[in-house]
Amino acid sequence: MRHSIVASGLVVVLSLTSVAVCAAFPFDEPAPVPESAVRAHDVVTLKDGSVIHGEVIEMVGGVLQIKSLLADDLLKVKWEEVSKLAVSHPIPFHLKEGTVLIGTVEESEPGTMVVKAAPTGSA
Repeated sequence: MRHSIVASGLVVVLSLTSVAVCAAFPFDEPAPVPESAVRAHDVVTLKDGSVIHGEVIEMVGGVLQIKSLLADDLLKVKWEEVSKLAVSHPIPFHLKEGTVLIGTVEESEPGTMVVKAAPTGSA
């Protein structure tokens, strides 16, 4: 009988503790999701193994421009430092001769990039 009284008392104490914790940390509406978390999520893997998560903006002059998800900073990475690129949306690629391709990147061999671009409209 003594064990059941102790067990009942323990259950009451645990229940009161739960109420106290819930009162100390009320669960109102969830915090709003930052705009940066809703944006496109691209992944840039560097040759040193580092991984950058953000939104790839464009590639100009061999430099990939990435808007960081964490700090909203614009990061610039030289293409020769990139080992893998996963882009979830079309971006502009500025080629050396002046042509601009707008497209997405497909999986390819290391050191190469396959850009899937829409037709340019020229005949």
